[in-house]
Amino acid sequence: MKFKNSDGKELSTHDYFLWGMVFLAGLFLVLFRITHEGVWYDESYTIAAVQNSFSDMFGMIGRDSHPPLYFLMLKSFITLFGESIFVFRLFSALAIILMGVMGFTHIRRLVSNRAGLIYSILVFITPVSIFQAQETRMYSWCGAMVMVALVFLFDAIKNESLKNWIIGSVCAYAAAMIHYYGLIAVTILYGLLFLRALIQQREHIVRILVTCVTLLVCYTPVFFMLAYQTSRISKGFWIKPMPFTQTLTLFSYFYGFKFGMPFTVFMLLGSTVALGSIVVGIVSFILKKRVEDQFALISITMFFLTIIAGFVLSLLFRPILTGRYLTAVLGPFLFAVAYGINSMKNRYVISIALLIYATVTLPVLYGIYSYNFNGPMDKVHYQIKDEVKSDDIFIHGSEHTFGTFYHYFPNNHHYLYISSDQHAYSNYEVFSKHGDYGDNYEEYLDKARGRVWLVNRTGDPMRLPPVELKSHPHMKSEGKVSSFRMPKSWFEVELSSFQYVSEKDASDEVEFGDLKITITGVKGGGKIYWGFYNSDPIGRDNTISRGMGSVEDGTVTLNFTGLEYARYAIFCWEDSDGNINWDEKKEGVAIFGSATSGSGFSMTFAENGFDFDEDHQEFQIEMVYPK
Repeated sequence: MKFKNSDGKELSTHDYFLWGMVFLAGLFLVLFRITHEGVWYDESYTIAAVQNSFSDMFGMIGRDSHPPLYFLMLKSFITLFGESIFVFRLFSALAIILMGVMGFTHIRRLVSNRAGLIYSILVFITPVSIFQAQETRMYSWCGAMVMVALVFLFDAIKNESLKNWIIGSVCAYAAAMIHYYGLIAVTILYGLLFLRALIQQREHIVRILVTCVTLLVCYTPVFFMLAYQTSRISKGFWIKPMPFTQTLTLFSYFYGFKFGMPFTVFMLLGSTVALGSIVVGIVSFILKKRVEDQFALISITMFFLTIIAGFVLSLLFRPILTGRYLTAVLGPFLFAVAYGINSMKNRYVISIALLIYATVTLPVLYGIYSYNFNGPMDKVHYQIKDEVKSDDIFIHGSEHTFGTFYHYFPNNHHYLYISSDQHAYSNYEVFSKHGDYGDNYEEYLDKARGRVWLVNRTGDPMRLPPVELKSHPHMKSEGKVSSFRMPKSWFEVELSSFQYVSEKDASDEVEFGDLKITITGVKGGGKIYWGFYNSDPIGRDNTISRGMGSVEDGTVTLNFTGLEYARYAIFCWEDSDGNINWDEKKEGVAIFGSATSGSGFSMTFAENGFDFDEDHQEFQIEMVYPK
């Protein structure tokens, strides 16, 4: 079979070689170390959902926050190929591969061989493509369906192909059925195509209107889901408001790490290179205005209008705009960048532009392959799997541990504690086979006749203090709280275990109270971070709790309720440079002992600890700055 470019010329041997190299490299980049990360909550939710029957799963997802198609697709995929982390994530990887293949199958014919080649290269070396390809979530498939819809619909208009119009419309419907940002994106796409038809090709207006009405009718059942989901998340959702200026720079998410942390200069450089390329492409379009150039204009307009639509909906309803949702329009964005680079014409300039792009993205890819951003669950599972018995019960003070432990310990029962004044972000029905939730964890303690594991996420607002279990008449603590974390990860696990006893003796009784620590002398404008300890070493890997404090009039007040009387230490610092690490040469620190006496920054539990008991429940320390 012979392939032809947009100019009618057949691909040369050299072209085939380049495309082969791009796809081999792309497959390697997408699949390399695809299972090295442990599972985090969102993945555990997806996996738990598809482990239910098709009928049960459909209803459960309808009561969550997403349309159902991705879950139905994934359920079908694992039915054919089995259940494993590799298979779950491979399904996401196939979407990114499909997005990259569009450069060869269609963009090469619609625009040029070189534009298609550049686009495919960008798909495979942009960081967001890799970490979304290696995650069991719907974002990569939403992005793939949006891009396929855009390409086929534009191809249908350019070449008067009814078949491609139908395929593009089916993919547009699929995108809307996978994620609501897919719905936003394809709505904008049809709006732009309608506007183009009004200006240039009015004979397409009827086709566009008929298609939109048909898709709207087919989407009607999902609107009932959306109405329910809207009422549910109106009570609370995890996304926070953001200013409009930050909204316009959200595409920087494509060039950083999965959770936007830690920040890296390559994130800024990648965004700058991409934006510069888009500007070049816009100038090129203004000068040429060819039909195929309209593809690029529609792509970039579609991308930024999707962001603006998300911002407007956030103002009218509640915040629903975050970086990962923009994966829905990753394809149009990368094509706009590719079009800009291709517009430079001179192959040496283009090669330099691609080299610069790769230079600022490959270090981030190295970090994606090297670090465990998802958290320490592989480490936790390896350490305690031999201790966990089938009748052990897990009590969770965080949905993040609830989902992940449910995945790693599927034969045990899991209970998520949610107090009556807290709102559930997810539909926990998907965990109903071996999980439950509510505010009555005591019922499970009463039933226990073996070991009970208490699991928290450090800093989680739903955290259940260990003292709550220690005060139960039949729960005896088996030791101190263990902390698990991985470098670069936002997710830290606190784990403690308790054993059922028929009757406690006097030595098992626990006394506890409320601790108040006031930190004075805060002078700078940086964020205040603190770590809480019950043993050496005083460092991030040994905290029993940590978080951030709010500054009011140079003072930070920290309150710990229901804390067991014991010896503790606290380390607090002002993060003036925003890197979440203490710089002893320029940043303030507050600890008990030697730091406040001016003899240096010694940090040991013996020197810097304090005794918390019935007579000593309020403490004050001063923030000290380097001279």
